Amino acid sequence: SFNNSGETKTAEVRANPNNYTGDITIPATVTYNEVTYDVTSIGSQAFKECVGLTSVTIPNSVTSIGTYAFNGCSGLIRVTIPNSVTEIDHGAFFQCIGLMTVTLCEGIKTIGGYVFYGCSSLIEVNVPSTVTSIGNYAFCNCENLRSIVIPEGVTTIKAIAIVGGEEAK
Repeated sequence: SFNNSGETKTAEVRANPNNYTGDITIPATVTYNEVTYDVTSIGSQAFKECVGLTSVTIPNSVTSIGTYAFNGCSGLIRVTIPNSVTEIDHGAFFQCIGLMTVTLCEGIKTIGGYVFYGCSSLIEVNVPSTVTSIGNYAFCNCENLRSIVIPEGVTTIKAIAIVGGEEAK
């Protein structure tokens, strides 16, 4: 979808009725009717149940990842979240059972509830020092999560944010 308010021209990644597959690179800008828009967000459920999606590259123009954006993307193996993203909304990577590598760059302030819930292949997570809040069940049912580094700047960790790996701390 496009937003054309005054000087600001932004676009949001929305669901594709034919589903997304393979390695996806989200563009930083898109042009529609000869107008260029900055891609600033990944919409709610934009990639929901795209089981053939294997990796996604998110540009530095994106500032938010919507609720359940990648819900059930069982084939998704790796994702890098750039430093432009400040918030990962509720359930963004919910039940991404194949997700092995998540790179969270400095800049993220909030990791919402259920964001990595059920990501059973996830082994290690380094939460950047810019994060101040981690929501409910954010890392629950991550059975293979062996290491999670929580920085000192986190002021809010909701109840039962981390449950799963035997050695998760």
